[in-house]
Amino acid sequence: MQELLPIFGGLFLGALIGLRKPALSLRWGVPMAIGLGALATLLSGEFEVSWAFLLVDVSLAALSGATGFLATRWLTAGAARTPR
Repeated sequence: MQELLPIFGGLFLGALIGLRKPALSLRWGVPMAIGLGALATLLSGEFEVSWAFLLVDVSLAALSGATGFLATRWLTAGAARTPR
């Protein structure tokens, strides 16, 4: 239950970044994944147990963000190829 913030937040941010220019994706995505993972660790209180949870939450946010980014790019490219 505590991992929902980095997963859904990463998907949302990845989708937003996927709608922008591809050159900005890495420049915006990495700091957002780190910030979102840190926020999730702090809000859930996992840092009181171990700061290693920060690595888990940042990884979850980054992977979810990459998934959201790729899904958005795939969907927008598919929509552009569809004849009207």
